[in-house]
Amino acid sequence: MGDGGGGGDPNNRAQNPNSLLGKMLRIDVSGTPYSIPASNPFVADANVRDEIWAFGLRNPWRFSFDRDTGNLFIADVGQNEWEEVNMQPSTSAGGENYGWSCYEGNHDYNTSRDCDDYGTLTYPIIEYNQTNNGCSVTGGYVYRGSLYPQINGLYFYGDFCSGKVWVASENASVWTSELVLDTPYLISTFGEDESGELYLASYGEGKIYKLYVSTFADVLPFDSAYPYILSIYNVGITSGCTLSPLNYCPDNTVNRAQMAVFLLRGIHGSSYTPPPATGSVFNDVPSNSFAADFIEVFSAAGITSGCGNGNYCPNNSVTRAQMAIFLLRAKHGSNYSPPTATGTMFNDVPSSHLFADWIEQLANEGITSGCGGGNYCPDNSVSRAQMAIFLQRTFNLPLP
Repeated sequence: MGDGGGGGDPNNRAQNPNSLLGKMLRIDVSGTPYSIPASNPFVADANVRDEIWAFGLRNPWRFSFDRDTGNLFIADVGQNEWEEVNMQPSTSAGGENYGWSCYEGNHDYNTSRDCDDYGTLTYPIIEYNQTNNGCSVTGGYVYRGSLYPQINGLYFYGDFCSGKVWVASENASVWTSELVLDTPYLISTFGEDESGELYLASYGEGKIYKLYVSTFADVLPFDSAYPYILSIYNVGITSGCTLSPLNYCPDNTVNRAQMAVFLLRGIHGSSYTPPPATGSVFNDVPSNSFAADFIEVFSAAGITSGCGNGNYCPNNSVTRAQMAIFLLRAKHGSNYSPPTATGTMFNDVPSSHLFADWIEQLANEGITSGCGGGNYCPDNSVSRAQMAIFLQRTFNLPLP
C-alpha cells in the first residue's frame, strides 16, 4: 500500500502502526471477509494492525517472489531523488521496516521522525538517482526461464518514465545493477509466464512485449530485423562482424564477396567448405583474397559471371536489384528464368527495368515487400540487416 500521498508522507502513515498505508500487508483471502495469518509478525502486538507485514514504504510499485528461492523483491517509488528495490529473504518471518519517510533509498529524508519503533530498519539492496535515470521504479522478476540460462537468477526491473531496464545480481551479499535496455516505453509492469519467461507492459501503447536476450551487442531484441539476424546466426550463416564484443553491424552494406559467402552457406549449410581458390577465374580475385574460394564456386554454380571485363568487383556493394537475381538463382538454380514482369507491382520498377522480372518474382515468392511507399528501391545498397531477412525467407530458415 502507498502512504496516501501528500508529498513526504505528511501524516507519517508509513510509520503509523494503526494505518495500513505505507505498508506491505499479508492477509488470507480464501474467505470473506479476509482473515489474518497467525504467523504475521505483529499479531501479538496490540499496538500494531495485524494485517501489517512490513513498515516504511512510500509507494511499492510491483513486488514479486523469486520462484526458486522464495525471496521477496519490493520496488518502492521515491519522492524527489531516489528510487529503490528492497529484498526480503524467504527465511524472514516479516516485520521489516524499509525506512520511509526517515530515508529515501539509503539517504536521509526526514530523520526527525522515528523509524525504528516498529520492525527492523532495513535498507534497500538497490537504489538509483532520478537524474538521467527516470522518476518511478517499476519492480520486475528474477529470471528463472529456460531460454537464456546465462541470465538465470538475475533480477530485472525498470523505470516508468525513462523506459530503462536494468538487471541486478548479488555477489557476496553485495548487489550491483547494469543497464541492459533503453526502451521508448512507459514501463508500467513486468510479467512472468508459466515457463519463467519475462514480459513488460507499455502503458502508453497498451502493449505487452516479451523480453529477449540479444545475441549481438548492436542489435536490440525489439529491432525489426532481430529475429532474422538471430536466425542466420543460429544456423551458422554468419558469426557477426566483430567478436569482442559480438556485433552484427546491421547498417553496414553487403559487398559482393560477403554475398558469395552468405548465399553458399545458405545453399549448402554452415559447415560447407569450398575447394581452394585457383586465383585464375577473376582478374581482381587472387587466390589469397577474402572469400576467393567462395567467389569461384559462386561463379562455377552459374549464379554470377562477375561484374564485367573479367572482374568480380568483390568490394562493390550489392544493390537490391542485383540481389533479386542472386537470391532467385541461389534458390532455384542457375538455369531459372522468372516470369515476365507486369510493371505494376512497384512504382519504381517498370516492366522495362533490366531486372523487373526478377524483382517482381522475388516479391511474388514473399521474400520482399519492397522498401516502402509502393517502391522497391532497386538501386539502393543492401544492408546486412536486410540481407538477414532475404536469407531467412529465401531458404525458409527457422525463426527464434
